Formats: sequence, structure tokens, C-alpha cells
Amino acid sequence: TNASLDLSPDVTAPRLASAYPESPAALQVLFSESLDKNTALQPNAFQLSPSRSISAVEVLTDHPFVLRLSLAEVLQPGVVYTLSASPSVSDCSGNTVAADNKVLTGLAEAPESQDVVINEIMADPDPGIGLPEVEWVELHNRSARIIDLGSLSLSDGSSAPATLPGYLMFPGNYVVIAAASVAATLRPFSPGAVLATSI
Repeated sequence: TNASLDLSPDVTAPRLASAYPESPAALQVLFSESLDKNTALQPNAFQLSPSRSISAVEVLTDHPFVLRLSLAEVLQPGVVYTLSASPSVSDCSGNTVAADNKVLTGLAEAPESQDVVINEIMADPDPGIGLPEVEWVELHNRSARIIDLGSLSLSDGSSAPATLPGYLMFPGNYVVIAAASVAATLRPFSPGAVLATSI
């Protein structure tokens, strides 16, 4: 089939979606779309709080929506950082990042027993009672640690454990885990993140 050419102007602001530490000295920062390199590839285009100096910014060649921020000062374990972009950062159509668009990041720590617990299970979704009729599990980080869910696995007891996707879970956070086929259906109903797994 032939695709139609969309000539409508881009009026959607780019969105800072996540910042994931590659190491204590580098962050991978995901945006909703490609950015104008003239506005984004400057170290002063981004700010971390508590303050950490950014020494360089580059686009990952295989992922044009992802930037790598190299840090002059390493991240400290146990500290939750807030990353924001300067209002001058824009996409190629000149739409700028919203001033209140911020994401949390930090170095994950090894979880201890019962740091992350199953908070709720929807094993019998019929009737849905205002929710989609799909199964899901809600996890809660009840510790004071930043925990990478990618270091954990989940099993229903009848199959091999499935490794959870990489995701920084901050102290006190909740996250919903669902099968990849239904995760998108759940997202409008969850105030927090909904992650897709193979379970």
C-alpha cells in the first residue's frame, strides 16, 4: 500500500521521557522525538539537581531520540537526581521542551529482601469494575533505595522466572507489570508506569 505524505506542521513539543545511567559518569537520555542538534548538543542545555556538571552531549547514532550526557562529576549512590532541559532545546520544527518537563534518575542499588513487594494482583479481571479486563501485577518499592527492576525476575510458580525490563524504581514508587500484548491497554488507567513483560 502507498503511504500518504503528511504535510501538516509539527506543533508538538519534544518530551524528555527518561534518563538512565550507563555508568556513574554517563546518562542515556530518551526524548519523544529527534532534537535540533544546534540546541541540544551543548553541555549547558541540561541541568542536574543536586548539581552535577555535564561535560559533553552526543546523539547515539543507532537511536536518534537518545542522547548521551557525559558528566564531569560522577553520580553518587543513593541520591535521586532531577534532570531538566533548557527551554532553548527544541525539535527541528522549533518546538521547545516545556519548562516543567523533568525526569528523575540515579544510580541503582542492589535490593535487599522485601525491598520490592507485590502490592496488588489482578488475576481475575472479569468483571473489570472500571478497568480493562486484563491481568496485571503492581509492585511497590518500599525501601529508601533506587532499584533497577532489570535486576529482578517474576514468576507465577508454574513457569520459568521472567527477567523484568530495565526500569529505575525510586523509593516509594509503584509500577504495574503486564503482558506485552495488554500493557498499552492499561497505561491510560495507571497513574504510574506500566511495563511490558513476557509473562
